[in-house]
Amino acid sequence: MSSPSSPAAATIPAVARLRSIPLPALAVGSLVLVTTALALVFFVAPDDANQGFSQRIFYFHVSLAFTAYACFLGGAWKALRHLWKRDPRADLESYVCVHQGLIFGAMVLLTGSIWAKSSTSSTARTSCSASPSIPGRSVRT
Repeated sequence: MSSPSSPAAATIPAVARLRSIPLPALAVGSLVLVTTALALVFFVAPDDANQGFSQRIFYFHVSLAFTAYACFLGGAWKALRHLWKRDPRADLESYVCVHQGLIFGAMVLLTGSIWAKSSTSSTARTSCSASPSIPGRSVRT
């Protein structure tokens, strides 16, 4: 079996192409894509009929959750590889994946809390002014 640093490990053409792209070019590409996504979220996507502007947090919240799950899945896979193959590099990669998953998980909790706060406060404003509907009872004011 070949080690991860051997030339035989990177025989897939797509992997070989990604390794040849310099890191600054990847950083610029990421910056362009994130800036485009932010512009689409805040200037192009319409407000939701029920939640208004606060629903836009879901564009970040769901993406962060998927990324956190992917990090934990990668960490579990690398931990299994470490236990199975006794590869010390897989142990370090598992450690890094789990820590990145914790960071993304914390951001998921933060964005979920922001949405819940704005959602419940807007619901409380609208539901307090409405009269309760209990069948067979009249409300005295």
